[in-house]
Amino acid sequence: MSPSSRWEDRIDTPINACSLEIFWQHVQRDNNVYFPLIIGCYQLNEKGLDEEENEKMKGNMRSGELRLHMASKSLDNSNKIQFGKACHILESDSGVLDGKWYQATRSFDHSSTFDVDDAIRSCCSPIYASACASGRINVYKLLHSSDISDGGKNYRLNHVGSSSTINDNNLISSSKSDAICLSLDWDKSSSVDPVRTRIVSSYSDGQLAIHDINLNASKDDSLIHEAQRWNAHTLFGHPSEVWTTCFATNAHYDTYQNTVISGGDDCKLKLWDLRSTSNPSHILGKNEFEAGVTAVSYHPLLEHVFASGSYDECLRIWDMRMLSEGIPMSKCDDVGGGIWRTKWHPQEKNKMLVAAMHGGCCILDIQNLVNDESSVDDNIGNISVKNRFTAHESMAYGADWLYCANQFDAAASCSFYDRKCFIWS
Repeated sequence: MSPSSRWEDRIDTPINACSLEIFWQHVQRDNNVYFPLIIGCYQLNEKGLDEEENEKMKGNMRSGELRLHMASKSLDNSNKIQFGKACHILESDSGVLDGKWYQATRSFDHSSTFDVDDAIRSCCSPIYASACASGRINVYKLLHSSDISDGGKNYRLNHVGSSSTINDNNLISSSKSDAICLSLDWDKSSSVDPVRTRIVSSYSDGQLAIHDINLNASKDDSLIHEAQRWNAHTLFGHPSEVWTTCFATNAHYDTYQNTVISGGDDCKLKLWDLRSTSNPSHILGKNEFEAGVTAVSYHPLLEHVFASGSYDECLRIWDMRMLSEGIPMSKCDDVGGGIWRTKWHPQEKNKMLVAAMHGGCCILDIQNLVNDESSVDDNIGNISVKNRFTAHESMAYGADWLYCANQFDAAASCSFYDRKCFIWS
């Protein structure tokens, strides 16, 4: 396997690209397939400002935007997958650090199509949430432009709700007013009402929060409501950035529906029981991580498996049934850089996409993953790099899959300072 810089399409963003997220279920029109794709951008505007000017600019120092594309490919010829022009560019308050589509709780059939217009008409529009430097979570619905009176054929993002900042609610008086929302994840448990669900979010002041989401809410201020918040990570007695968090759920199993996982700059991976968050149920990292934990992702198909990534350039695969031992069931230290995103393949359980910052991106094959409730395969542990993508000239931060069963399997990724986004395979 040799590194590759070959790509199918490329676009540049005007400001730094920080996240890239794809709605997995595609739309089909006239023998073309389309994937709603959002690039989240973040930029710190402090160049040339002295301390006094910085103080005056507080709240306006960070800029950002969401860029909506409908990535497409024709199914009747060999045309390459393309980003296409941005359908909608939406300025975001103070920059976007992370974002996730709410992938519906039902199991997707990736060989079938999804009529997004029918979904919009039936009030089941795809939903996207962004984690912002302002500390807020913003929630959007994907709409067809004909539903907002301009008569065109493009799609748009419609803002439908925002969380309050910590100071808005006076929830924790000791919290910093400038805490940044660093990451978020939707509860994908099959037992969760698809209209009423939850988001877990992580912050730069060491905290985690749970937000209840009512997608049928008629008013902006009733769609998202903060239900829990707690101090989660500290380093040398001070709050530590919580870089990443996720629910221990997927659309197939409810086994750990009250558990969230978080990783912080304190070099620890923690599990939390939402019924009692005074102490973590497990702390992994005393002798395991050599740097901050930056990515966690629960397996979308298997019951007990999740992955973690770290600044120490090592990917670790964990089994929920083996956490008392404090060691992962397999590792890979060959990704080439600090890990910022880990994305399981939506359909192939042994496949993972990794955004490895200065190391570009890679696709991993993780052999012998099993879903046997009684034991873990003794042979698990063989992780190999199947593909490396090296065209990024800066830190690769965002990555996701473009997958259409029996048709094509590709990846999209973005990098920060060089502001480049690629589709590659």
